[in-house]
Amino acid sequence: MRVLLIVLGLFLGLQNCDLFNKDSGPDLGVCSEELFNSVKEKEAIPIIATYAMEWTSEEMLTDEEIEAQRAAIQNMHERFIHELESNGFVVDGEPKFTYTPHISLYVNFEKLEFVCNSESIVEVVESGIRYIN
Repeated sequence: MRVLLIVLGLFLGLQNCDLFNKDSGPDLGVCSEELFNSVKEKEAIPIIATYAMEWTSEEMLTDEEIEAQRAAIQNMHERFIHELESNGFVVDGEPKFTYTPHISLYVNFEKLEFVCNSESIVEVVESGIRYIN
């Protein structure tokens, strides 16, 4: 009986923690709370996301290394855009960067939460300029 009371007490205590609180807010992933507050306030925001990949400034690379790095960046673009689209998100415009491992997107709350929790992304910042197609 004592064990049952201890387990019940633990359960009741855990109900107040975020694991049991479905209204605890978004899963921030690699993003800041300020970024989510911004998208809540504006409904949609432009962002720049950084891919989870190694990258070296092209001035430090040989021509062959530059070509290989650009191909790797292009591959990440294709994989991540496919990941977004296969999860029901629209990717409009030309969001890809050629020389750096970044992508520019216009996101609502749901799309931001997805991007921030993708294993393909290591950083997300709000952009001051939206790419216009």
